[in-house]
Amino acid sequence: MHHIYTKKKFLLFSLPMFLAFTLLFILPLFLAFGYSFTSYRGVGQAVWNNFKNYKLLFTDKLLGVSIANTLKMAAINLILTLPVSFSLAYLLRETSRKNTIYKTVLFAPYVIPGAIAGLIWLFMLDPVSGLVNSVLRSTGLDALALQWIGGKSLSPYSIGMVCVWSGLGFYMVLWQLGIKNLPGEVLEASLIDGCSKRQQITKVMLPMLRGTISSIVIFILTGALKIYEYVYILTGGGPNHYSESIVSYMYTTTFQDKQYGYGMAIAVVEFTFALMVTALSMFISNRKRVEL
Repeated sequence: MHHIYTKKKFLLFSLPMFLAFTLLFILPLFLAFGYSFTSYRGVGQAVWNNFKNYKLLFTDKLLGVSIANTLKMAAINLILTLPVSFSLAYLLRETSRKNTIYKTVLFAPYVIPGAIAGLIWLFMLDPVSGLVNSVLRSTGLDALALQWIGGKSLSPYSIGMVCVWSGLGFYMVLWQLGIKNLPGEVLEASLIDGCSKRQQITKVMLPMLRGTISSIVIFILTGALKIYEYVYILTGGGPNHYSESIVSYMYTTTFQDKQYGYGMAIAVVEFTFALMVTALSMFISNRKRVEL
């Protein structure tokens, strides 16, 4: 009897995907790292300048602003998304037609393209003609009609809230998958032993969901390092780059200011941040799993 699976067939089927992944992801990564040591401006020859671009990172105030904004967006995401998405997952864990409708509505923003979602929230948050401020002014709450986007202070928080709205359904699904895989006998035993619902959640369920928590934290933090569409559409990075994220500032530096070498240096630093966040989260998760 001939086996369907052979090593030759496996290599034959995986080769196209491997080549595509190498050309689209691995090769650009090495090219970006190489260009980060040059003064390349999009035309002409890439002149090697050693570590000049990386030294500039420490004196670039706008980069510091974009990093601070990214951290604010990530903090808003973590603080709101973790408890809210878990609460929704717990409340909607039972299978029913009503819960299915609720979950569909909550998951819908996740599949909306970022550009369209940005336009929706631009219509909502525009300080002059946005729906939010218009409603506040029409109800006599003019003091609460703030400059949600386009200012120096509230823009990162508003963009962070948009990210929460967009990803809430996805993280709810991750929580539900984790809850569904919990051993039912353990949960039943905790109730028999006298645990209240709150104690069951905090003392039994959440400790057993450390892997899910770690995955969600990694998704949120690495996702914050990729925020671009919302910044571009809602504020354009303004005023004077005060609402830039790391990615939007990298895009502006690379393609608008034509500083390809410096833009690639920012990209390398961002990639390093993403690796550090992922490695740290996995280390903490594995350490706690061993302790259990």
